[in-house]
Amino acid sequence: HPDIRLLRSASDVEALAVRQAAILDALWPLLQPAGRLLYATCSVLPAENAAQIDAFLGRHVDAAAVDLPTVAGTRSGKGVQLLPGIDASDGFFYAALVTAPDGPVRTRSSAPLLSYCLSRLSVCWPTVSVLRSFPV
Repeated sequence: HPDIRLLRSASDVEALAVRQAAILDALWPLLQPAGRLLYATCSVLPAENAAQIDAFLGRHVDAAAVDLPTVAGTRSGKGVQLLPGIDASDGFFYAALVTAPDGPVRTRSSAPLLSYCLSRLSVCWPTVSVLRSFPV
């Protein structure tokens, strides 16, 4: 968002990172064995990006990062970071996570939880579009 410097303060970052972690943690149990989750933000801040993925992997022993091709951007931890002025884009980060192939099969419906998470997602529309394009 071009006005992000005007709309956000440093104190917002911690609250956003906590919310993003809660969304990741809530969605993770819904994935089937070898299921994938794409995490994306419109941010250049490590707390919302590489540090978020590192913390998630530390909390979830059944999670692994997927090595994604770097078509644009540069490696940032377990993900890829695009930077304004360098990658011809706004700031953007993405990382893919996969569940253990021998993990438990889940039977709970994910639709209500996905709707809840998307309604509270306040990072950017590309993230919402990516999440909605994945089958649930």
